[in-house]
Amino acid sequence: MDDDLQKAITFIKSGQKKQGGQILAEIVKQQPNNESAWLWLAHCVNTNQQKIYCLNKALEINPKNDEARKFTQKLQSDQEQKFQFTDNSPIVNQTNTYSIISLTTGLFGWAFVIIGLILSATLIIYPFIILATLSWAMSIIAGFVSLKQIKSKGNQKGDGLSKAGIILSLIAFVPIFCLVAGFFLFSLMGQFGV
Repeated sequence: MDDDLQKAITFIKSGQKKQGGQILAEIVKQQPNNESAWLWLAHCVNTNQQKIYCLNKALEINPKNDEARKFTQKLQSDQEQKFQFTDNSPIVNQTNTYSIISLTTGLFGWAFVIIGLILSATLIIYPFIILATLSWAMSIIAGFVSLKQIKSKGNQKGDGLSKAGIILSLIAFVPIFCLVAGFFLFSLMGQFGV
């Protein structure tokens, strides 16, 4: 074994893989058929792909090296398992379900108000106002729940939908409150004959 190879092995065994790897890189440039240099270089490189490359070079030189073959197969197996893991990883950046509920129920609240106003001549507006109010309350609650989940999980989107649902619902409470107060006052005035 030549002195440079021995020096590289000493570096590697003492934990100085970078220095050992630099020496080994020079050895394999000058002596591309140096099986030992390729095997030791496999210990110095960072990625499994680089290790496999070095081990395959050693196997080209000596196809009967069982240890290099086993280590190469293990590294290839590890790479396949990592690839399968990333294939089965959960989908990220899904829209939070409560965000969609928040916006949808906020819009339903407005739809109930519009239907109630259209049918107000028949005096059945109150059920629609109650439905609208319940929709808006649900929208606000779902909106705040989704914002909390999005913030804590960090891998979901939909905060814009949540905020839109909350704003649609909060804006609705003022006119509905005025509408209900107005109907209440008119019905009181009618009872007292004013």
